[in-house]
Amino acid sequence: MNKNFARFLITNFITSLIIAYVACFILATIGLKDVLFIGNLFGIYYLVIYGLNAAVENGYIENNYKRSIFALVYVLLFDIIFIALMPLLFGYNLFLPADYIAFVLNGFEFNLILNSFFYMIIFTIIILIFNYNLSKSEARI
Repeated sequence: MNKNFARFLITNFITSLIIAYVACFILATIGLKDVLFIGNLFGIYYLVIYGLNAAVENGYIENNYKRSIFALVYVLLFDIIFIALMPLLFGYNLFLPADYIAFVLNGFEFNLILNSFFYMIIFTIIILIFNYNLSKSEARI
């Protein structure tokens, strides 16, 4: 692996973690401790949209299927570290259910329990769709 590429990846990764945890700190400061997982969205956005675009522009990553695979692995690694450090930094348990949605369909009552992981998966899917659109728009240029 190229030494500059490794330095770029580590710097980008640490910066995105700092952005995510600053967003969590701001949310906790204003009393929104139940939705700290939203800080994950800010970190993933910076990591994939800015970081991978810069890596493609610098020629570290090719703008083909490797970009999407790299984005997926990068986001999974980010989410694992984010999940591992949340209880240590903020005392927030991501396993607790945050939202309950109850609806009736054909006389049956359905209860959905949506915890932080559900929202983090949705954030990841949205960011990966943005990454796909960026890779296709850059391929046409």
